[in-house]
Amino acid sequence: MTSFQENGDREFLLSRLPEFLQACHAKSYLSKHLKAFSGRQVGLIALGKAAPDMMQVAVAYLGCSHGGIMVARKGEEKYIDGIQSLGASHPIPDQSSMEAAKAICSYLQHLPQGLPVVFLLSGGASSMACLPVDGMSLLEKAALSRQLMHQGANIHELNVVRRAYSQFKGGGMLGHAQGPVHSFVLSDVPGDDPAIIGSGPSWPGDGDNPLPVLQKFSIPAPKVQAKKTTKSTWEHQYKIVATPINMLAAVEKSLRANDWSICNLGDCEEGSPRDMAARHLNILQQQPSSNMAILSGGEAASMVLGDGIGGPNREYVLEIMLEAKRRSLPGSLTAFAIDTDGVDGGNDVAGAVLCLHECNHQDWEDKAKMALSQSDSGRFLDGLEASIRTGPTGTNLNDLRILLWRP
Repeated sequence: MTSFQENGDREFLLSRLPEFLQACHAKSYLSKHLKAFSGRQVGLIALGKAAPDMMQVAVAYLGCSHGGIMVARKGEEKYIDGIQSLGASHPIPDQSSMEAAKAICSYLQHLPQGLPVVFLLSGGASSMACLPVDGMSLLEKAALSRQLMHQGANIHELNVVRRAYSQFKGGGMLGHAQGPVHSFVLSDVPGDDPAIIGSGPSWPGDGDNPLPVLQKFSIPAPKVQAKKTTKSTWEHQYKIVATPINMLAAVEKSLRANDWSICNLGDCEEGSPRDMAARHLNILQQQPSSNMAILSGGEAASMVLGDGIGGPNREYVLEIMLEAKRRSLPGSLTAFAIDTDGVDGGNDVAGAVLCLHECNHQDWEDKAKMALSQSDSGRFLDGLEASIRTGPTGTNLNDLRILLWRP
């Protein structure tokens, strides 16, 4: 009966995935925040993985009398009449990222004096718009990001360094504005810190000290001066319009309607996939003996240990099953983990879903451990037909993890 239940739970989660993602789309959260600009002349900028989705809603509601510029992940650009559409690299910046940052700055510089700008920001912007400080090349900036990611730096650590060595991030974009900038932001980071979301192009900081982060990972500091705080004469506004908490609430509502008891851990879960898996199973085993769903958002961070294919969500699914087997967990268990933008790690797989009974065949544990040791969870899970491929989702509300347990 266990394998039958788990297969049913897996199909249930996969069938609900479009519903979960729909709760993350701009038409469900953005229009009400644009009412103050209805009938007014505005400039339009959208930057990040959700840029096309957000820009489509803004143009439909506000028009684009002064044109606009939209920067999406390369390959996910969309044509919108009157809007300049650019594709830029993610997760490591390249020349397209520099061109995108320069194009946004140029657009701002050429708008009429005093014209308000609606700026639509979502995650992924840190890589898609890159303008290094004087004396630092694009290759140096890209190498620095790659080193930090490969060593398992979390998004807070990574973006402190990105901001410190950028002319665009940390409020740098505002220095080119000819009028007030009104930021409407889709958060993809634990805690919703404006300085971290997209590295804060419209959020002036007090100056970032990257040295503690670089020292933690034994990375030599670049021989350039970190960016100074950007000053702007215009009054700017910043509003977070949707967060991972909104998505988790929608998922919780759907699962409750299907008779699951819920433990919602919120959107601030961080750590390695292994530590996170152990922590979540500890919580699960402390729950009452009923059909239990453990939900969590946030972001796992994993070190790159080999030249395989994979990502932290897929590693989490494997670590859950390895830990469940170590504990001889009774009953049925289904683990589901995706990045809501459709990209877990560096390739176009959103994540994975795996059932405990699929991990019982001979030498499964040895093969799973080998895959993890080579950062090759993706190929291993592909072989089990456990990978989830959504394609571009048009949104980005960080990770979604669900454990379904029938004791």
